[in-house]
Amino acid sequence: MPDSQRYFDFHHSPNDTFDQVNEREMQLGSAAIASLIYLTDLYNL
Repeated sequence: MPDSQRYFDFHHSPNDTFDQVNEREMQLGSAAIASLIYLTDLYNL
């Protein structure tokens, strides 16, 4: 079981910054999460 307090140190690098994120992938991911939350609320899940 990994130590969650050290997870970031091993799975990310100093180059992991927001300017390196693919903008379209971020938009699609945000839309998917928003849709999931909307449908969960709509159907009282």
